[in-house]
Order: sequence, then C-alpha cells, then structure tokens
Amino acid sequence: MIRQRSGNIVNLSSLSGKVGLAYDAPYCASKFGVNGLTQAIADEVRGYGVRVQALMPGTFETGVWSQAGPLPAPKNLPPATRVAD
Repeated sequence: MIRQRSGNIVNLSSLSGKVGLAYDAPYCASKFGVNGLTQAIADEVRGYGVRVQALMPGTFETGVWSQAGPLPAPKNLPPATRVAD
C-alpha cells in the first residue's frame, strides 16, 4: 500500500475499546489495543495515501454474553448477522 501510495486498512474494534466494562476486562483491553494499534499505524502511513480506521460496532448478540460473568445480557440485541450485513 505504501509503495502504491493508496489503500485502506480497517480494523474491527468495539465500543468496549473506548470504555472499560466490569467483568469484561480482557475483551476491553484487547479492543483498547486495537484502537491504539490503529492510531499508531495511521500516524505511520498518513503521508503515504493510506487510510487506517477502526470500525466500532455497538452491542449485538454473540456468544460473548455467556462469558460475561454475573452481568445479565442486554435485552433485544440485534443478531450478529445484521451487523455483518
């Protein structure tokens, strides 16, 4: 991408990468890491015509909720397939 002076990098993060949530520390930490990586790479390639962004979808239904500890899963979450579409 640097050689051709154009391109787009999109990293998948989460709103949990902006705010830490109790009982979800490892997931939040990984998403904070994705956001930091995205910012660092964006700074490195900014002058080469390469764009770097983090996609941060909101809450939706996944198997993660069964691992969330004592917190109940939110109600009426959209399915992951809707987010993917």
